[in-house]
Amino acid sequence: ESAKQIQASLAAGPKSRASTQELARYSTVLESLQRESLERMEKLLKPFLKNLADHLFDLSTQIRHSSSAQNIFYDATVAMRRNSGTMATDIVRQLAEFYRDPTPPKTRDDRQAAPTDDVGNLNLVDTAEFESSLALERTVSHGEDIYRVPLEALLIRYATLIDADPNRVRLPIHIRPLCQAFQRTITAQQYAAPVVVKIFDFFTREFLEELESYYLYLNQRLASQDIRPKLEEEITAKGTLLNHGRPPRPVSRKAPGTPDQSPQADDKAAPAAQSSPAEQPTLAEMARSIGGNQAGGQQPPPNSQ
Repeated sequence: ESAKQIQASLAAGPKSRASTQELARYSTVLESLQRESLERMEKLLKPFLKNLADHLFDLSTQIRHSSSAQNIFYDATVAMRRNSGTMATDIVRQLAEFYRDPTPPKTRDDRQAAPTDDVGNLNLVDTAEFESSLALERTVSHGEDIYRVPLEALLIRYATLIDADPNRVRLPIHIRPLCQAFQRTITAQQYAAPVVVKIFDFFTREFLEELESYYLYLNQRLASQDIRPKLEEEITAKGTLLNHGRPPRPVSRKAPGTPDQSPQADDKAAPAAQSSPAEQPTLAEMARSIGGNQAGGQQPPPNSQ
């Protein structure tokens, strides 16, 4: 239904680049992509969440705890085993909602800052959410790096199906929307901060590997239906085909006889301005330390996975 609504609105627009016949065919392909991508994602998530619960249980056996201390990893294991099916459904539901809004307004993906109260002290209540945000960025960065070509190919093919500018399109099953949906579902469970850290570590290490065959299958399905069949080769040969919304550099037009205005100073200053976020990971150490103190020192041994 959402695929039909998208195609109807785009077909009515004055800037449609595809013919009416192409849009009709694209609508059928789009419905198939949405259905298959969500069904296959749920099939990946359900066994993963069960494995994640087993992993948390293994961690719970490695923790030194007293009779007065609560084993947060064991509690998380019990909760996840009970709710894994609902959690998988919730993640897929969020991805389905993304399909209904393929071109949302662009927002700056600022690096998360540490949560503080009114006087600047770290807010211990929000540490788990902060930890998950830091872990989210690490996971997104890793996933986008290893799946750069298949993700870009799938994004451009999806943009072709909805007849939209790929630089303005959000692919609902891209690494970032997927991780955001996973983060929201995990945050809703209200696990302790140390548990959240281990959950995202396991997600990055285990689940991202499952996406290789997932993205490969969807791209092959679209290519077999004549949706940009040689796209991966083109991206590999030319590099990225997206400009990520960056405006073209303005051309300086000077009057005859005026001195040359070189942009070299600005170009040299840019790297310095861009380097400041590199200092930010120290916040992760702060949050990790706070999370460990909250849990009463219930961190697994350093060599645990």
